[in-house]
Amino acid sequence: MNHYKSQYIGLFPEDLQRNIIAALQAKNLDDESIEDAMNSRLCDLENTIDLTSLLDDHEQ
Repeated sequence: MNHYKSQYIGLFPEDLQRNIIAALQAKNLDDESIEDAMNSRLCDLENTIDLTSLLDDHEQ
């Protein structure tokens, strides 16, 4: 997972981006916060959502 941390979320496949959006929505973030998060690097979200399970599910 460490090699993904510095990548921008917008560079990930669409299915993974949808999963990230769903995880952010589950945290009750507003649309503006979700948009900001989707324009950031993956490492910026590690304190907000469980990145390990999202990436593990995607890599399988």
